Amino acid sequence: MAESLSLSTVSQYIGSRLRWCPEWLRPYVLALFSLTVASVLAVVLLQTIGPDATVLVSLLGDVVFLVSAWLGYGPGIVVCVLITFVVPPLLVPGRPFHPDLSRFALLLVMSLLISWTASSKRRAQSLLREWGESLETRVRERTQSLQDSERRYRLLFDSNPQPMWVYDQNTLAFLTVNATALKRYGYTREEFLSMTLKDIRPEEDVAKFMQSTTTPTTELHEAGPWRHRRSDGQIISVEITEHPIEFEGHSACLVMAIDITERLRLEEQFRQAQRMESIGRLAGGVAHDFNNLLTVINGYSEMLLMDEPHRDSVPLKEIREAGERAADLTKQLLAFSRRQMVQPAIIDLNTIVARTETFLRRLIGDDVRFVTRLDPDVKPVQADPGQVQQIIMNLAINSRDAMPDGGTLIIETSTVVVDETYRASRPEVRPGPYTMLAVTDTGEGMSPEIQARIFEPFFTTKELGKGTGLGLATVYGMVKTAGGWIWVYSEPGSGTTFKVYLPQTDRSLTPAAPEPARDAHGGETILVVEDHDDVRRLALAGLAAYGYSAHGARSGMEALQFCREFPGKIDLVLTDVVMADMNGREVARQVAQLRPASRILYMSGYTNNVIVHQGILDAGVEYLQKPFTPESLARKIREILGGSTGRAKAADPLGDPQQ
Repeated sequence: MAESLSLSTVSQYIGSRLRWCPEWLRPYVLALFSLTVASVLAVVLLQTIGPDATVLVSLLGDVVFLVSAWLGYGPGIVVCVLITFVVPPLLVPGRPFHPDLSRFALLLVMSLLISWTASSKRRAQSLLREWGESLETRVRERTQSLQDSERRYRLLFDSNPQPMWVYDQNTLAFLTVNATALKRYGYTREEFLSMTLKDIRPEEDVAKFMQSTTTPTTELHEAGPWRHRRSDGQIISVEITEHPIEFEGHSACLVMAIDITERLRLEEQFRQAQRMESIGRLAGGVAHDFNNLLTVINGYSEMLLMDEPHRDSVPLKEIREAGERAADLTKQLLAFSRRQMVQPAIIDLNTIVARTETFLRRLIGDDVRFVTRLDPDVKPVQADPGQVQQIIMNLAINSRDAMPDGGTLIIETSTVVVDETYRASRPEVRPGPYTMLAVTDTGEGMSPEIQARIFEPFFTTKELGKGTGLGLATVYGMVKTAGGWIWVYSEPGSGTTFKVYLPQTDRSLTPAAPEPARDAHGGETILVVEDHDDVRRLALAGLAAYGYSAHGARSGMEALQFCREFPGKIDLVLTDVVMADMNGREVARQVAQLRPASRILYMSGYTNNVIVHQGILDAGVEYLQKPFTPESLARKIREILGGSTGRAKAADPLGDPQQ
């Protein structure tokens, strides 16, 4: 093997020197070159040693023959012929030459055998070399594939934006974790690899979790939500996707955990908003119908008390007071459902707080320390002044009730700028500057369960008969109507803070409203359009009691017919907003065509998009909220028509009105 390798090496070396020669001719050139060298050596030996060198010369010729035969069939045969027939006469010139044919035949057969053996060996070596190169290429490709697979694994596992880990299905021990899991859960890699899946569960969830692991995972599946515990004790909710794998000789599972804590929080907020909206629609519908009834109850109570024989009647006064309390409840329901008419103005929140401070001090009592911290640089906001006062009052009352043994009530204002980062956690909030009103108490505080329902109407933690459960619900509706939002921060035993955020504006403050007219009497002609018979009769009787010439219509069509046929002037049309055949807006539009000089006054138990948009009264529209009394109705009409035109003779308040 060493000899063949040496010959191959010499052959390759000489071949590299014969680049000028075609490749097929190189073995013949090498064979002839070897024969020439051998012949020269033979001549030298014969001349030096004499006839005794014949054996050496013969042996040298055999070596050349073997080398030539090793190079191939052709070179071997050529050298065989030359050694037998050509070279001997040249070595011993003048001596008779007798070719040894038997030796020639032997050399010829040996040439064929050696050439076949060498050729087979070269083919085998070539095949082995090709196979080795192929194997080496496959090993290199396989190694590269494994390296690429490893890189992809590292990319998909270690660089995955979601926490991932591999755990042993038998022991539940962590076998490996990615960098995201370390960051999200707060453990070090060493801590993770020393724990089991039970260690990242809250104690109260371990039993349920162990029940779920009794059956080994055999296929890809998803599970959750599960609760996991971070290193700092914080509980997060996750959804799990896992797949069984073999990992370092272990029957394991590859797990990806997706944190859905924020998603669940947003879903709960959405469900809460839907629940509040549904309750609001129900409350608004109830308040609308109830307002019609209260208009009649309160209106006739006031008219009876205006009559001399009944002026001091205690039962009537009790009825009126109960009706007024019921009217306050419906106002709160409408405020929560955001169907209460609002008249927004540009106001200074500090001024509103200052105006209510004196009353609040009397309201909360001497055992509660009252503190205000007002930022003088806060900008104005656009809101209904009356509703803002109501917000402050309701929050202060709620704080007082949370401090039965006394404490401290703090009302403060400041400017807060909401950016996109803050909005990411509260998508319903629009970025921008807000004026923040905070009401803080040092009272009992609230549990998370109570906080989740604190703004629901009729939800209360007070004893039966000591609260309606509408105070904070009203605040919620009023804040939403003003385009703001409200948050509550509380812990049991640590007090409560309500924070109201109202959008700031650069507009100038709204001037104070003029004082209402003192005298509500008049003598103008009024057309009352109302499909609720009791309300229409009350309005007609009340207007007649204040000297007005009042006429009624049961529907929009009847009102238009009256406008066409009535010969005199109609100074004002009082129309309900929601009616069966024609809404108040359409009645007003057609009345304006028939009677351009007639003024329009709308009345309704709750707002809708007929005359308002998002609870705000359209510009130039006059509106009276139900329930109303004859006095409030007369004063509103007097305000619209201007100063008193002189009193007409007052009609019997309980007499029969027209229609």
